[in-house]
Amino acid sequence: MTPLAQGDRRPTSGLPGWLHLQAASQARSVALRHKRLGVWQERTWGEVLVEVGGLAGALSERGFRPGATLTILSNPRPEAVLLALAAQWLGGSAAVLDPRGEPGAPNLLARTPGRDFVFAEGLAEVERVRRAGLAPALIVYADPAA
Repeated sequence: MTPLAQGDRRPTSGLPGWLHLQAASQARSVALRHKRLGVWQERTWGEVLVEVGGLAGALSERGFRPGATLTILSNPRPEAVLLALAAQWLGGSAAVLDPRGEPGAPNLLARTPGRDFVFAEGLAEVERVRRAGLAPALIVYADPAA
């Protein structure tokens, strides 16, 4: 599947633009390396470009537009990074919040711009969104065990 449907713009600036440049010049080189269940996983620049483009397409289909913000409640994990890049690809931004929840966290979440699109690391983060009284148009849930 190609990133975004034909005719959609490809970013030329910022991190998404840099991703395009890296994928064009070294598509098969490792771009992202992380451990999952104790085993190193790798993604190439070409794979990251395709995955971010696909995520951007999915966000766009669900109404994410330029200027929108994706709220991310997650520890550092590849899915959070790729979704943040996808939000930027579409001309939006990502607001990253600590998933452990500091005191008053539901209030902080309620004051965060872009509460209509949320990436939640686990069920506890989904519950935080609910407790904050939010009803986002889209919650992307990542299984922490995956």
